[in-house]
Amino acid sequence: MTVKLIVIDLDETLLRKDKSYDVERFNHALQTLKDRDVLVCIATGNSYHKIIDYFSQEDQKDLYFACDNGNFIVKNDEELSTTTVDRETLYNIAAFVDEFEGFHIMVNTGNQAYFRETEGEAFDHISQYNNALAYIEKFEDLPEGENPTKLAIYSTHSLDRNKTMTRILRERYEDIDSVTSGDGWLDVYSKDGGKGSAVRKLQAKYNIKKEDTMAFGDSLNDESMMVESHYNIAMGNADHDLLLSTTYQIGTNEDSSVINLLEELLSNDSMEFMNNHLIHKKR
Repeated sequence: MTVKLIVIDLDETLLRKDKSYDVERFNHALQTLKDRDVLVCIATGNSYHKIIDYFSQEDQKDLYFACDNGNFIVKNDEELSTTTVDRETLYNIAAFVDEFEGFHIMVNTGNQAYFRETEGEAFDHISQYNNALAYIEKFEDLPEGENPTKLAIYSTHSLDRNKTMTRILRERYEDIDSVTSGDGWLDVYSKDGGKGSAVRKLQAKYNIKKEDTMAFGDSLNDESMMVESHYNIAMGNADHDLLLSTTYQIGTNEDSSVINLLEELLSNDSMEFMNNHLIHKKR
């Protein structure tokens, strides 16, 4: 086995729809990977304060977390890297998005999230993803020292409409990137950030090659890390557009397919078994 770094998306990838996963099987695989000096990183749109809902304090010691879509990297409760959005850019994007119905903006700052609503369907949905959510009247009131790692925009529109909005935002603001995420989300963050950036930072820190990197994901916010990973694996439930950036595909999140493949990886001496998961594209 030549894999040295494994990067795993959370929602709709490791987690089932009900936000559960097979903890015992995952922990066994994690311990074995640790014993073999393989780094494991959870790359998620979730903020760090939400991680406690999914991983115990003991597990957190063995995992890297690239939260806020890779823009807030933490290991063992220590902040390793933060990539932020310029405040003026944040204000301009918020003013533009506010012109359209059905888009609700939340601003993440690593350990805190800010939202301009205190009730309603959008507030209820966003509250599910945040353990540190504070009300703010306008984003210009963000406390000094609180720097935005991303804008998470909850949308009531279709995936196609959300993709259109991300394209418009990318064209309108040259310093940011914007992608669709799971459960009706759009994410906006610095062009220097994203999950791919987090993967590159870990690769550089530990002298790990792209050829020795494996990544799992389901949404377009995972695309940038797929480009940085030789073993780039889309879920069976993945956005069809993500398949354009992946070489492999496994089963769905509901079938614990990430854990299944980790166990398959650990039971093989070579990577030839990955040929069974190749995506066969028509010529």
